[in-house]
Amino acid sequence: MNNERRTVNRRKFEYYMPVIDIQTQESVGYLADISPLGFRIDGTKPIKIGSEFSLRLDLTSDISRQSYIVVQAKVVWSQADPVMPNEYLHGFQILSILPDDQIIYQQIINRFGKP
Repeated sequence: MNNERRTVNRRKFEYYMPVIDIQTQESVGYLADISPLGFRIDGTKPIKIGSEFSLRLDLTSDISRQSYIVVQAKVVWSQADPVMPNEYLHGFQILSILPDDQIIYQQIINRFGKP
């Protein structure tokens, strides 16, 4: 039985992009896959399902003139990494993103997301 509820396919993310919790300024992890509606982060700490975050995605000059974009997102699933026992996988649903940041986010998907 397939428990997949995702309606938009995620793409494997092949670029090193840190994700920072704006409130604590701590790293949540790194983007691992991405879609227009959400993304997966590989991190080193567990995160409670249902937690909401303001996340900063740090950019480089080859992506945008902006140094980062901000995404409001909610953890919809979280689990220990089955291969790396000291790491965690977190699925985030995007709740909101500014229109200009959304354009950059879509460019990131198109440029670095691999099917």
